Amino acid sequence: MTSGSSQSRPRRELLASLGLFGLALLPRALALGAFATADEAKWVYRSAQFLGALLRGDLAGTVVNLTPAVTTTWMGSLGLVAYYAQQRAALGVLLAGWLASLPEFRAEMDVLVAVRWPVVLLSSLAIVALYQLGRRLVDRRVALLFGVLLALDPQAIALARVLGHDAPAGWLVGLSLLAFLIAVQPAARPSPNRWMWTLLSGGLAGLAFASKSPAFFLAPFVGLVALVTWWRRRDSWRGWLARLALWGLAAWLAFVLIWPAAWSSPIGMPYAVVHNAFLSATDTEEARAEGYWQVPDLGVWYYPINGAFKLSVLASLGLVLWLVGAVRSRRLTALEGALLTFALLFSLFMTLGGKRSNRYLLPAWPALYLLAALGIDSAYSVLRRTHYATATLLAILLLLPPLTTYPYYLTYFNPLLGGAATAVRLVKIGWGEGLDQVGGWLNAQPDAPALRAGSAYASALAPFFAGKVSQVTAGELDYVVLYRRQLQEGDPSPGILRYYEAQSPAYRVQLAGIDYAWVYPGPAVQPALASEAAFDIGILPKPLAFRAGQAELPIGQPVTVEVLWLADTQLPTEPSLLTLEPAADLTQPPEGRSGQVWSEAPAPLERRSNGLVVSRHRLAIPADLPRGSYGLLVDGRPLGEMEAGSFSLPPMDQRLDANFGGQLRLAGYRLDARAASLELIWQAAPRAWADYTVFVHLVDAAGTRLVGIDGPPPVPTSQWARGEVIRMELSTESLYGSLPAGEYHVVVGLYRPDTGERVPVLGADGAPIGDSVSLPARVDVH
Repeated sequence: MTSGSSQSRPRRELLASLGLFGLALLPRALALGAFATADEAKWVYRSAQFLGALLRGDLAGTVVNLTPAVTTTWMGSLGLVAYYAQQRAALGVLLAGWLASLPEFRAEMDVLVAVRWPVVLLSSLAIVALYQLGRRLVDRRVALLFGVLLALDPQAIALARVLGHDAPAGWLVGLSLLAFLIAVQPAARPSPNRWMWTLLSGGLAGLAFASKSPAFFLAPFVGLVALVTWWRRRDSWRGWLARLALWGLAAWLAFVLIWPAAWSSPIGMPYAVVHNAFLSATDTEEARAEGYWQVPDLGVWYYPINGAFKLSVLASLGLVLWLVGAVRSRRLTALEGALLTFALLFSLFMTLGGKRSNRYLLPAWPALYLLAALGIDSAYSVLRRTHYATATLLAILLLLPPLTTYPYYLTYFNPLLGGAATAVRLVKIGWGEGLDQVGGWLNAQPDAPALRAGSAYASALAPFFAGKVSQVTAGELDYVVLYRRQLQEGDPSPGILRYYEAQSPAYRVQLAGIDYAWVYPGPAVQPALASEAAFDIGILPKPLAFRAGQAELPIGQPVTVEVLWLADTQLPTEPSLLTLEPAADLTQPPEGRSGQVWSEAPAPLERRSNGLVVSRHRLAIPADLPRGSYGLLVDGRPLGEMEAGSFSLPPMDQRLDANFGGQLRLAGYRLDARAASLELIWQAAPRAWADYTVFVHLVDAAGTRLVGIDGPPPVPTSQWARGEVIRMELSTESLYGSLPAGEYHVVVGLYRPDTGERVPVLGADGAPIGDSVSLPARVDVH
């Protein structure tokens, strides 16, 4: 009986580990391409730079970040290699060339999914490893509950589904901590396994150090645990020094072995990382620049509050139960004391740093969740008579958080504290989740590839949007995307955000009952140059921003320009004067300006119900205004620069409306036989995706090309504004040359000069009907 039981134990253990691995893997792997986070594109780029340098044998080039994120770039490299192996034929380039081509701030979603898989797999394995270590510290049931809590924790799931350094650092710190606590367990007799666990803990610590610099907290904490344990046992201090030396040596070796840059500089690179960590911790410039418009600056309470909001419901209850039990018993075991001390001191350690995020608390999760498992188990022992009811309640509390937040696990906030509705008033929310839905909505709009959207989180929107993403205050935007975290920080400015809040969004994204993103029609509200330090003269009222009714100044037509002001309670009675002047006047003092004013428009300042002070100017754009850049000034103070262009079709001899590739259209032409000129009237429809060359050929009745002119239009096609009209005049004499007398047809088309590929002409149904247009008129050569 005993023999059979001992034989079945390894089998049960294997089944438990496999089950836990599957439980951890499932929520991390499902819908892996749901959305992109704001930081992942740069980690894909850094991984590509890391792997490219390694392939070249450039060891120093593997220093892509001194956080140092080496485990992150290794996992990213594995994902990139796997992606390349699958797509090699389609990519058509060597691996090194493809890696070098990856941009820094944009990553395609299929590439992101590929680089996420190593993080998912290793995180799932790490949870199994934490369970296995936990078995050596606590009862098997407690250890299993500990593993299940981590497997189904929304925060742990969320960070293990993205390419970054938070998950590797968190799991490696937790594993190193538990391994060292195993090494210092009291034993009836000395065991050589203590040295093995010390060695393992040190190696894991070295990998953690190579993941993220806050992991260096392990070093003093391990020393503290060793000191307290020696003090309590009063055994040989030389043995403890030897053990700590072994731990440090193992950490250093693991750090050096995993980082190619450290192979040639085994002392210099660890020093560089420590030095960079010190500089980052003491640099408070970023913290001072951080905005707190809609949320408070929590100061020393940042991590306690943010951490509490991210704890799962069951873990929160378990910690409360454990704490109540500890208070009642008035005692802590050495293990409990070490786990609690680590969580508290690590939180304090992170509070001292300049940068803060609830993600940075993940290394404390294993310690907190093992304590929570102890608390839940103590209550479970009391409630064993209601075994099935208790098990059902535990299952509900475990499964509900990941199920209700799938696949946006970052939207989880502890319902015991009021959930997202409370969190939105206290902590910053949003890391890119929801922008995938924004991208889907934008792609459903007409001419989506030609759209331009502004977003403060461009790299999180770009994988889901076929158009171009710019800054949220850029000119010539079709849509402006505002994000929850951006609003909470007051970025780009509270005045601009209040202006948008008074408008009706074209689309909004709601997650977990909270609005995460809003899409507003363009153009964007742009900060006024007069509000910048170089131009600010400190006199109220002061222009803060402006918004034109159109993205460009329409030549020959009026345009409305609204100016946002910072003003006293008493508004001036005199109207403000908006002027259109040469762009160079924006950067010149009043005495150095040209004095040329193309147009002007006065308007009074008015205070709206939301407190904004706005002046609304109707500016007439002269019909003879040349195309180009112009400056807007209000009361002689610079607002900003806008482009002027023509958007109305002129009179034509013949309208054509030929659609070239859904990008440009040949609206018509004018043929002047006396002046020997042909004027082609083009219009961006909606806009070109590249620079094209125009060809104008003369063909005979059989369609044979005889002569022609190829050349770019007066303005590169990629620079045409949406819907802009461009006139291209050609000399017909240069076309006719020495042709014999007769009648000829004029054929017009477009092609890419770099490839020679012609732009197709599309029919009414959008299908190609040719690659050129034959003008209806015939040219007679005498």
